[in-house]
Amino acid sequence: MNLADEFPQLRSYTSPEWIVAAGEDSEGPDLISSARRALADAMSEIDQSFALPTLIDLRLIGESVSDGSLSGDLTFVVNRFQREIEAALPAALAEQGIGKIELVSITEGSAVLHMKPVFATSVEQDGLEIDAESLFDGAVRKVLDVHDALEEGAVAAELPGNEKKLLDAVRLMTEELAEHDVNLEVSALEGRGNRRLSRLSRVGISHAVHLFERTVQKEKQQIGGYVHTVSLDGRLTLAASTRKRAHKSVIEQVPSALIRAGSFPLGEYMRVAVDAEIKTDALGNRPETKYKFSEILAHSPEASL
Repeated sequence: MNLADEFPQLRSYTSPEWIVAAGEDSEGPDLISSARRALADAMSEIDQSFALPTLIDLRLIGESVSDGSLSGDLTFVVNRFQREIEAALPAALAEQGIGKIELVSITEGSAVLHMKPVFATSVEQDGLEIDAESLFDGAVRKVLDVHDALEEGAVAAELPGNEKKLLDAVRLMTEELAEHDVNLEVSALEGRGNRRLSRLSRVGISHAVHLFERTVQKEKQQIGGYVHTVSLDGRLTLAASTRKRAHKSVIEQVPSALIRAGSFPLGEYMRVAVDAEIKTDALGNRPETKYKFSEILAHSPEASL
């Protein structure tokens, strides 16, 4: 007779609600997260504002990392992860220090950096004191959502296009991970007991670098404006209007013969043809445009200053 025959009630046994299922890469329940959630739930019955300290482990994996040793140039991951969190927060709250983290210790297992948040004594939004821990945990979740999306090979449309600051911070993280040839695993224990696991492997990092890489598109354009400056090194600046803060376009590779001939009188309105080189990534972020002079199309003395 086996144990289930002796105790039939075991056949219908289900784990308590506070037992949290493990991730796909683990066997059995996530007991750490389960215990923290159970404690947080129990204490919140007494004090609704109770929260356990948020803890974050950043694990670096690669040939340059072994048995807990960490060269100085790999500590970038701490600052980069903090910048990601701050970018996931409203700017006003990040300025109050909600996104700050500090290194507590480093242990073996490749190299595991144990982090914890550093909160100001009080944080306010619109004059009201707010729950900094929950906001911090929410920001970490947003960061790890992007990490997971990149790991899964997400295309540009599947990323939060309105979170340009966050995506730029993630881009800088993945570029440095690629440069140092290390992978990143994050384990975040939230104040309410939940645990979030995330990974950026070599595959995810390579996908991110490709996604964030800027490509060049060339096209013919016309630019009109008032001659603001012209220099002998072949740079012409046209201002869109006569206002001091008017948008200005810098045009390069203007032939020196035209400059010496006085073809660009200061203050005169003119139109020129240019070859535009537009750099942007797959998300449409970080646009950069360079203009190369092609020819003068028209002068308009009557529109001059």
